[in-house]
Amino acid sequence: MATVQQPAPRRRTLRHTFRMAILVLALGILAAFAIGNSGLVNVWPFRQNVPLFAVVLGCFGLGLIAGWVGRGLAQARKRRETDSAPRNPDPG
Repeated sequence: MATVQQPAPRRRTLRHTFRMAILVLALGILAAFAIGNSGLVNVWPFRQNVPLFAVVLGCFGLGLIAGWVGRGLAQARKRRETDSAPRNPDPG
C-alpha cells in the first residue's frame, strides 16, 4: 500500500509579513479617514444624505473597476492581435 506524503507546512515568509503589515497600515489609515470624514453630504441621484467617506470610497471603487475592465480589454485586444499574427515556421 502506497503512502501519501503530506505537503510541508507553509512557513510565513518575510514578504507575507510585509504584506500583512501594509494591509494593517492601510486599514488603519482607512479607519482614520472614515472617522475624520463622517459628515453627511447630499448625493444627487439618491436624494438622501450619505457619509462623505462612503462617497469618496465608492468613487475610488468605481475607478478601480474601470481600470480593471480597461486593462482586461487592452490585454484581450493584444492577445487577439498576437493570436492572429502570421507565424513564420522557417526562420532561415
